[in-house]
Amino acid sequence: MGVYGEQLERNAHQWFTPADEIELERIEELYAAQEYSTVSDRCEKLVAESGTSHCRPRALYLNWLAVRKLGDEERSGRLMSAFLQQYPTHELGAQMHLAAATRFVSRDDLPAAERELSLIEQRYPNTPAFSRARQMRDDLAKLTE
Repeated sequence: MGVYGEQLERNAHQWFTPADEIELERIEELYAAQEYSTVSDRCEKLVAESGTSHCRPRALYLNWLAVRKLGDEERSGRLMSAFLQQYPTHELGAQMHLAAATRFVSRDDLPAAERELSLIEQRYPNTPAFSRARQMRDDLAKLTE
């Protein structure tokens, strides 16, 4: 799972109840097995049952990842907006902005990609996505020269 997997490794045992942690591990295994519909269903259930638990950001993020893999852009957009409203500075949000920037580049919407990359640099300076955003901005600048 790349940077996301590294993020989980750093945070795996910091804030979660054992039951939440076990369920998140099961959901991550399902994600790795490409069971995206099941991942989404289980994330939604976990979020509904967890209230304000610290597992919510990870569950919301995993749900967003799964819905993106299912190709439901409208729903993934709603999930991203909800995540960013609830957790505007959470470092998983940087991954969402990076994915959005990549999507905008693939659609030749460079101004929108630039806005997403700027948000990463402003809000998430201490995340792995920050250096990737800088590199992407440099690459975009070369394309527009």
